[in-house]
Amino acid sequence: MPTVTRQGDRRRKLRPFQSALVARVYLREHTALARIAAGFGISESTAPAYPGAVVDPLAERSPDPLKTLRGHQPGFVLLDGAPAECDRVGDGRAGYSRKHRRHGVNVQVVTDPGGRPVWLSPALPGRAYDLPAALLCCPSDVRYEAWEPYFGCIRV
Repeated sequence: MPTVTRQGDRRRKLRPFQSALVARVYLREHTALARIAAGFGISESTAPAYPGAVVDPLAERSPDPLKTLRGHQPGFVLLDGAPAECDRVGDGRAGYSRKHRRHGVNVQVVTDPGGRPVWLSPALPGRAYDLPAALLCCPSDVRYEAWEPYFGCIRV
């Protein structure tokens, strides 16, 4: 029977502040989990749980993008796709981008005119091009107006 421990329990290896540091190092520095585990003195098998324990509650509290857009009432928003390089996992063909010649994921980002992120798409396979990816996962209330290779403009 597995043992369930709470955030401040003495059986837990790291305190809440250290858990947040593990997540920050993982997300900000892109350090491998094996190195993080060695640095913080935790097991490699439990290292992936720490970033998830920090990111999941933050994702639940994030505002709805359409409510945010309607609250700010910008005249337009910017849409751009950003490839993020990653290791090949499972089916290597789905994540391989011929355009960038590497494995990765494609993330669509909607920002307000000031450049502040309003919405991020889920990670799509790297072979997905920007325009089809944007049409696939962009919120349906946002109407597509124009597209240029490196800059998209969406009227709301």
